[in-house]
Amino acid sequence: MLTPKKNILIVEDTRVISDMLVEMLKEKHPDYLCYTAYSYFEGQDILNHQDIEVALLDINLPDKSGIELLKYIKHFYPHITAIMISNSASETYRNYCKKEGAYQFIDKSNEFETIPGIVDSAFMASAS
Repeated sequence: MLTPKKNILIVEDTRVISDMLVEMLKEKHPDYLCYTAYSYFEGQDILNHQDIEVALLDINLPDKSGIELLKYIKHFYPHITAIMISNSASETYRNYCKKEGAYQFIDKSNEFETIPGIVDSAFMASAS
């Protein structure tokens, strides 16, 4: 029996980091289908055309903030579990993103290796 694909959206403007995220996630779970976007509007377009379950959102994007994309997701796609990823990991950002509905906030500088486990827990939380 085939396991259904789990759809992840990665919105990260640094292609090297985006590629590393895809590699990390697919190494642990080959059944994950990763969509990548490098800006707010690319992410929004994917959200409008694909059935996304988990979104990894960088805060600093070239066109609009990842926080704005978080708000968009929570308004139009509240079933999507959003995880914020940033090098700007101040308590202010963490608290604000949680208040806006982020499942987790990950500091890319210090917590990058935790991302696959957090994505796994996000899928488990959304299934229950």
